[in-house]
Formats: sequence, structure tokens, C-alpha cells
Amino acid sequence: MPTRSETNFPRLTNADEFESLIRDICAIEWNDPHTEKFGRKGQKQYGVDVYGQPVDGQGKYRGSQCKLRTEGKQLAEQEIETEVNEAKQFPHELDRLIIVTDAPRDTNTQVLVDQISTREISNGGFNVSIWFWDNITERLAAYPKLIVKYYPDYFATLTTLPSAERLIDMPLQVVNIASPLTKLTPLEERLKFRGMRIIKSIKPEVDWGYSALNDVLPDGAVCSYNTPVSETIGATLLKFAGSVQALAQQLDNRCPIFVVLPSSLVTQFMELFESLDGNPQRIQTLTTELSLDDAANAIFQAVFHYGYARRGGIATMDIAVRTREGRPSSVLLDLDWQAKLSTSRFPSPEEWKTIFIPALTAVRSQLLNKSDRARIQISCQLPLPAAVALGYFFNVRLARIGVWARRIEVSDFKHQFWLSDGDPADIVFKPEWLKQPDSSSQSAVVELTSYVTIYTAVESFMKESGIYPDAWLQMRLERNGKPIANIDEDYAVAFANQVGQTIRHLNEQGITDIHLFVRIPPPLAVLIGQRLQACGRIHLYWFDNPTYRFAFTLM
Repeated sequence: MPTRSETNFPRLTNADEFESLIRDICAIEWNDPHTEKFGRKGQKQYGVDVYGQPVDGQGKYRGSQCKLRTEGKQLAEQEIETEVNEAKQFPHELDRLIIVTDAPRDTNTQVLVDQISTREISNGGFNVSIWFWDNITERLAAYPKLIVKYYPDYFATLTTLPSAERLIDMPLQVVNIASPLTKLTPLEERLKFRGMRIIKSIKPEVDWGYSALNDVLPDGAVCSYNTPVSETIGATLLKFAGSVQALAQQLDNRCPIFVVLPSSLVTQFMELFESLDGNPQRIQTLTTELSLDDAANAIFQAVFHYGYARRGGIATMDIAVRTREGRPSSVLLDLDWQAKLSTSRFPSPEEWKTIFIPALTAVRSQLLNKSDRARIQISCQLPLPAAVALGYFFNVRLARIGVWARRIEVSDFKHQFWLSDGDPADIVFKPEWLKQPDSSSQSAVVELTSYVTIYTAVESFMKESGIYPDAWLQMRLERNGKPIANIDEDYAVAFANQVGQTIRHLNEQGITDIHLFVRIPPPLAVLIGQRLQACGRIHLYWFDNPTYRFAFTLM
């Protein structure tokens, strides 16, 4: 039996359970909650076991034919042909038939299915594709909720499996008592930048009142004593200690609790806390003299360790990084940056250095410390320079990292997943030189676009800024001279790889200052950022319509 830190799952042995798993995966990928099994055993199924209407299917249906073998035997050509012919009689028009088998990936079978698909499409029929067990386990790894449902034995070491089932889609969250309810404190803001949601359902500090947690399942607690020392009296500190003790009695014994107060009050608080039968080993004290980042990192490390473990410690870790309103679900960390970054508010280079980089560094450290087999799935909703920087800090060499990408005219953000180390497409994206470098060149402008020309805006900004680069090139994500509307993983990886190679080639020519301007989907910007380590100084720019402004430098 593999451990929870692996993503190689044992094959299912029950055909009905296998069909249920495929139904659940298809419902997610097709963004159709009405995806269901077709018929039952003994009834004519027309080559289709699972069917639904994908949001990108233009009204057509899509079907899956499940072939559970358990012993790993490959499908025979006649068996595949029979299912394809049966599916032609399906009551609804299909755009694709997916043959799903638990056999391992096999080149000969792939080629055979491709040939059948080409034949059927040329005859006006539907596309035919195949999923092997390797494809299924990759999809399982992408959806932790399905791991809980179909592999609960992975959680055998947990005593609270029902809690894990409730928490698997919930970001890490911290409850804070004695904090103003109307706005975030600077410490809370730092915690949100690291992906923790703040629960402020506790009464404000007026009387140190405390309300029950009820159905809240926090992964940690912060108890902030904000009364000025000059006004402190024993009764006030005693009430605060009572609130901390009441909270501790409601939380799991392993749930981290932090008390934040001036260093001059630590001894007095601990004495009062113990006098109320509080266990001093149950809490950790942080003094208000600590820097915000040091305090936030201490809290984040403990909360992440506890919260990750109680969710089963599975290798797949989803994070969302955003600058817009919303409450993403199905993520472990919800990095909410909207307090400092939006389409109309750009942080200064100093803010980027002192607020954003410490947060990214802390998150990277915790995620990558859990396992060298970790699979990190990023939902990126950031302005493009920040998306590039996100990838830069999550270097492709550190773990299996990928991004959720959105297809054109599809509402579900999690419609397809690009694994950063996936196989690239066999295509060359040639740079177009507007100004060739020479032996004395030290700087270059690099424009990366997928659908919009940005040259005029970039040229205007460079002139206004008095920056005169020695070289200038453009790279477009195009196929046969036309923009690619729906970018698949292999094209995204190929483009990102070639951008990284092009910039490294510039470095080899002595060009160490790269002025990078991008107008591409944010997930693609993340993949490109992962390939910019040791590429000199990468100067990035916010798009501030109709021109640009300097963002920060990666180096």
C-alpha cells in the first residue's frame, strides 16, 4: 500500500466503483454536475457507461466507456472497435468517446486509438481517446476530495476521518480573539498573505468577551492583547487570560494557540493563566516587539503543520493566489493579496520586497518541506508581473508543480491542469528580432504575447522612461501564424521552455538586464517564471492602461 505522500494509487477491483470514480472525475473536468452513469448492467448501453454535457461541448454529449481489467491486460483492437461502433448508436450526439482502462499506459494502444479517432473524424464522427490507469491516477492526484472518497484507507492513521472529509476543501483558517472586527490588523494581513483565512467571529476587546466556536474548525488561534500597558490593570489581564483558557478548552489539544502581548506582560499573563488551571505548554507567546514577518512566520509554520496533518497529509496541495474578492474552495492555502495589489493599485518595489517576497518565501518553505514528491497545484489570479514572480519563487526543479488554466469561453477556472514538467509539444516558437544584439549589448526588451500586440505601448513607455535597450525581440504563442485560442499543456510547456532558453541565450551573449513585458494568461506567466532562475536581472512592469509602470526586479 503506498503512503499518502505518493500519488500512485492501487487499482480498484470493483467495476461499479470504477465507473463511479470515472463519473466523478468526468463531472469535474466537464464542469457538468449532471454527469451520470448510463443504464445498468444487463441493459444495452451503446458503448457508453458515463455521459454528460461538457460546458465546452457546444451542446453535444461526451461519453466514457469503462474497461476494468484488474490484471493490467491491454485492450484488443476488436474490443475497441466494437465499443466505438456501439457508441455510434448512442441516443445523443457525442463529440468524444473516452475509452477508460486500468491497464498501464501503452504506446501501441495509444497509436491504435489515434488511428481510429482520425478515421472517425474524417467520416464526420466523434473523437476517440483513451485514459490508462496512469491518466486516472494523475487526475486523482489533482482532486484531493476524490482521494478521501475512494481511498479512505490512506487516512487510517487519523482518528478524525469525518473531520478530514469536512476540511479537505477548506483553506487553513485562524481564529483571532480580542481583535477589532471591522478591519484587519497588520499581523492578520501578513497571515492572509501567507494563505490563512481569518475568522473574526469573536467579540471585540471591549470586555474581553468570548463566544463559542460552534461549528468553526480552526487550524490555529491568535489571542492578541491590545490594551496599552499604561492602562493595564490586573483585572483586565485576568479577563484576557480567562478568554484564552476558554478557547483552549474548546480546541483540539494539538491545535496551536498563540498569545501576542508586550514582553513586559508575559510573566504576569502566564501566572494568571496557570491560576485558571491553564496548561502553559498549551500556548506559545509572541511579543509585540517581534517583527510582523517573524510573528507571522511562527504562526504560519505551526498552523500549516497542524492543518496539513489533520487533512490527511496527502501529497496534493492546492493553493490559490488572488487579488480579487472571492472565497476559493478546494484549496489548502488561499493567498489573499487584494489589500496591496489589484488592477488599479500597484505596490511599490519596496512593498514588494518587504511584504510579498517574505510571504512567498514562507509559503514555499512550508510546502516543499512536506515531501520531495509533493504535487503543488496553483490557481493564479494575479496581474502578470506578480504571476511571473510566483513562478520564479516556485522553481520547477523543486517539486512537481503545475497551474490550473482556463479555456476560452469556459466558466470553470479549474477546467484543465498544466503540469510544469509535462511533455512539450513538438513546435518551435521563433523569436522575432526588432533589434539584433551585438557584442557590446547589455540589455534587451523581451515581449511575450499570446493574443494582443503590445509593441506600441512598450515602445512609448521605454521612450518616456529614457531606457534604450541594446536588443529587442518578440515571441508570440502562435500556431501557423494564428493565435492559439485554447492552450493545452504541451503548447504551454513548449512555449515556456523556449522563452527560458531564449533568455539564457541572451545571457550567454552578455545581456544581463532583461526588460520583460508580458500579455499572456497568468498560468502561462507562472510557467515562464519558473524558468527564469539565474537569468540575470529580470525587470518586470505593471500594465497601467494605456502604458506601463515599473513593478520590481527578479535577480
